[in-house]
Amino acid sequence: MAPWRESDITRVRLAIRRRGFYNLGRMKHDSPITHSRSDLLRNKLVNQLLQAGAIKSKEVERAFRKVPRHLFLHGFSLEDVYSDFSLITKQIGVTPLTSSTQPSLMAAILEILDLQKGQNVLEIGTGTGYNAALLSEL
Repeated sequence: MAPWRESDITRVRLAIRRRGFYNLGRMKHDSPITHSRSDLLRNKLVNQLLQAGAIKSKEVERAFRKVPRHLFLHGFSLEDVYSDFSLITKQIGVTPLTSSTQPSLMAAILEILDLQKGQNVLEIGTGTGYNAALLSEL
């Protein structure tokens, strides 16, 4: 399967919107991103998740290596996007409303879920859509 592109993310967001789910926002980057740098940081994060034991299966590893998290998170540096912590995506004052979950927690949940070919998942409250994209690769 070909790597994820911004046009793929747009199709996912449009499909979610058409089905009446959460409007996932705009698609344009705030600044140009070099794919080699994002690929390097993404692979570094995946290696850290493997070493920490958050990622155990080849399927979850493949999904994390394939889906570029920075296409789902705007207004953050690549270093922040590919670090293992949650990112607040919306807040009122100092109160966080939504966030992109910490990658190690996402990996652990996906490992526990142990999706098999042919199974379907309904994810409610997709937030940025990153986890839905990971799920689509499993």
